[in-house]
Amino acid sequence: FRLGGIRMSEHLPKIIRIKEDVLFKKNTDGTVVVLKLDDDENYFVIDGVAAKAWEIMEHDQDLNVIAKKLSAMEGVEENVIQSHLDGFTRQLLEEGLVVLN
Repeated sequence: FRLGGIRMSEHLPKIIRIKEDVLFKKNTDGTVVVLKLDDDENYFVIDGVAAKAWEIMEHDQDLNVIAKKLSAMEGVEENVIQSHLDGFTRQLLEEGLVVLN
């Protein structure tokens, strides 16, 4: 399927990387505040399971691994997590916060 101009295959690993011009900070309440250096007017607040996904992305960049970890953490079936993770990834791509390799 096609995502953000990038052809993605279900069979290939999907590697996500936080862009170098993106700063972020995890708050004590579990939310993550994200700021693009070239955009001083907008910032993003990520919370809930999405914040956990972002935190995992810092270390594990394979979307399949991220889905497995979130599934174990949340006690939710991996295919359900993967569906939500795909939507979250689309949003991050549209906002220019991440790239896929």
